[in-house]
Amino acid sequence: MPPMIYAIFGGRERERDKMQRLGFAGNSHAWKYILKIRSSAEKHMVWQINSGSSSFWWDNWTLKGHLAGLVNTTRKSHKILVSEFITGGRWDVNKLKNVLPEHLINHILSLDIGTQDKEDKVYWDLTENGKYSNKTAWHLVRKSRPKQHHIGMGIRRNSTSINCSNKSVGMWKLAAINKAYPNCNLKLPWNSLCDTLVKMHPKQSFTLVQWQKAELGSFKLNTDGSFNKRDRSAGVGGALRRDNGDIIMAFSFPYSCDNHNLAEAYAPSFGITWYIQTGYTAFTLEMDSLLVVDMLRGEKETNYRMAKITEKITQMRRTTNININHCYREANQLADCLAKLATKAQNGAFFFSSQQLPKTAMGPFHLDKSQIPSIRIKYDKANFFVS
Repeated sequence: MPPMIYAIFGGRERERDKMQRLGFAGNSHAWKYILKIRSSAEKHMVWQINSGSSSFWWDNWTLKGHLAGLVNTTRKSHKILVSEFITGGRWDVNKLKNVLPEHLINHILSLDIGTQDKEDKVYWDLTENGKYSNKTAWHLVRKSRPKQHHIGMGIRRNSTSINCSNKSVGMWKLAAINKAYPNCNLKLPWNSLCDTLVKMHPKQSFTLVQWQKAELGSFKLNTDGSFNKRDRSAGVGGALRRDNGDIIMAFSFPYSCDNHNLAEAYAPSFGITWYIQTGYTAFTLEMDSLLVVDMLRGEKETNYRMAKITEKITQMRRTTNININHCYREANQLADCLAKLATKAQNGAFFFSSQQLPKTAMGPFHLDKSQIPSIRIKYDKANFFVS
């Protein structure tokens, strides 16, 4: 995060006072507006605790805002660091009780402490990668107005047809459409134009996809996460199988998170932790989330929301022999089924044979074991004129 942005929006007490004392602070309308919106912006500057180098009172490391605004106490110095409340890599409950109410202590105890030899790091929680952007800050403080669609040409696509009944569109609109979709090459007269649009149905391609068994003498773990936007429920599922496709252990557990990617990342973490504890330290991990796979391979910039989960998996891989593969969704149907079932369940469940699997998971299991492929349908989205 840029130093100036941090000093203005999220700086500790010392930096804020310094900025307030600048000579132009009392004369600039822009500066007054920045100070006005600072309280909104600093809520989204989140600190990830590692060594505890962030300010205990003035940095937002609890995800609830800075503690100075939540607790009525006399001493709120920026010199008091989070590290003073960590002992042996764990939260010191007795010290927390001296300064915080019980409900905040319970929340803090649920927060993970990262690597002790690293400085705490600040993230901008309005972006996936945690980096500050002017765009997200602008959308945070701007007063939005209803969007008005100026290019309306009476063209409507449903599942079977395109309605081109309105032919009163001006030439400038057609030019704008051709500029937005240069591959369309739409031209007048309107009869020809409408015929072209009707022909622009999405193209489909079909591929046979099947789950690949583990190599002879080895094991394969498939995991998946599921998130339901409507009721905000989430679940994780997975299965460890032998080279002949038989179930060794499978799981289906509800999970609490706010997006699909977090569920996808937590599923392998849950599975790997459990399987290592039961003595399985060498297997292939396979999932259909390319984002998580790339993060675990170090090929994609870390998503700060998922960083703690992926770092935990990375640490476990250092002491085990776990290979990571990506697969299509159609080759991961058993794990997908178990994850979706978990979103509707109150409690999780373990399964130690195929006979113990839920009825809805028996179909995917037998398809995989019998090596029966599924059909993967892919649409050429570039061929859509109206999405």
